[in-house]
Amino acid sequence: MKCLFSRFSLTLCLGLLVLGATSIPAQADDTPPPPPGGAGAIDTSMCSAPELSQPFLSAKDNHFYTLLPGQSVGGGFNGEGWVLRGGATIVTTTLPDGSTTQALSIPSGGEAVSPTICVNHEYPMARTLVRNANGGDGVNTYIAYEGTKTWETPKSSNKFHGNSHKEWTLSSPINLQPNKSTEWQRLRLSFVGGGKESTFEVCNFYVDPRMSR
Repeated sequence: MKCLFSRFSLTLCLGLLVLGATSIPAQADDTPPPPPGGAGAIDTSMCSAPELSQPFLSAKDNHFYTLLPGQSVGGGFNGEGWVLRGGATIVTTTLPDGSTTQALSIPSGGEAVSPTICVNHEYPMARTLVRNANGGDGVNTYIAYEGTKTWETPKSSNKFHGNSHKEWTLSSPINLQPNKSTEWQRLRLSFVGGGKESTFEVCNFYVDPRMSR
């Protein structure tokens, strides 16, 4: 009789333990989903509103712009933070006003990759001075946003070029294609020389924040 009672008690206790375990609610997973593109969180703590100017007033463009890194006002292109490949280099050149400055020179097939910059939906375009120093065609622009598939495979944007007289020309607006978010996005630009046996010079590359208009 003692043996039977012990078995019954053990069975009852085990049943209560199983019932209690199944009645505990499942814990929610509070881990945030990864951002688009499958990358980790993008650090934008270094991003802030840039200093603005109106560099293209002489071309009747009164928009406000910020200078792309690796350049300085009056000092031209110094290349700091840029990656130059395939013959892309820095050269001394003369601007339309007769001043001498440093410019980015990109031959056909050469590539220049900019430092990463911060933009948002209010930074939709860029413009630059460009000169066809030799040959024709133009410079192909590619955009890469960190945290998206374009970071590994940059997306094609506008092509810009000078004129047939080898004169400095203000490019048409270059579409940076940011998404519609008000949050900062980290952008890297690549310039690739087109044509055959051509050389292009780029100087004063500016990004335009629409919020400044």
